[in-house]
Amino acid sequence: MKHIYLAGPMSGLPLYNFEEFNRVTKILREAGYSVFSPAEKDLSDGFNPSTDPQKPFLHYMKIDLPEVMNSDFVVLLRGWEKSKGANLEVVVAKNCGIPVCEFVENDDRTSWATVYINPSSAEAIIETEPDQKPKQEIRQYSTGAIRDSEEGKEDYTETISWTAFKRYAEYMTSKKKQYGSGNFKKGISIDSYERSLMRHISKYMINKYEGGDLEKDSDHLAAIVFNIFGIMHEEARNLPITVENS
Repeated sequence: MKHIYLAGPMSGLPLYNFEEFNRVTKILREAGYSVFSPAEKDLSDGFNPSTDPQKPFLHYMKIDLPEVMNSDFVVLLRGWEKSKGANLEVVVAKNCGIPVCEFVENDDRTSWATVYINPSSAEAIIETEPDQKPKQEIRQYSTGAIRDSEEGKEDYTETISWTAFKRYAEYMTSKKKQYGSGNFKKGISIDSYERSLMRHISKYMINKYEGGDLEKDSDHLAAIVFNIFGIMHEEARNLPITVENS
């Protein structure tokens, strides 16, 4: 379980901003984090925000800075920039290599995010808990724009050989005159694909390893790919197909 140090402004705010500390602490704990809140610490020590004056700055830093260094990351509440204590905690965290992020919410507080602060980077990562949905990651750019991350999505740049794809597209284009455009999308039985697949595999292997001369003008490898794709296509459609004539 990740441990958070919650930092934010207190001095000069109603009830020292304890209500906001307590509200966000609850949100983070419900999301599965453990949280150290200076407001909770003060309350447990008997401090009454309604009546008691603040103690000297040094008193709080002796308690809070070790907690910063024991955290996995620091989360900052709105207005932290105006807090001397929060600014010092950020400096300590960054110098200790502890990630620092801001807690942000939409206007109606139905979703929230922790935005990692990294001034030297064009991107920051946002961890979110919108409407109690599973956490997702979002990229934030220096322009202010955000996009969800690539995690869990298909990667069409690093996982596909576009050279091979071009060869396959050329093969499919050459078949349009014979079969028409998008013929396979109408539905072809899997067993038909399987038989064709094995024929082209055997012709390719015989030509390559046994000096054969079987339809050498045909791109057997592209035909193999076509039949494999066809099987995958029909498995995804999962529709019954019958041969009406042969």
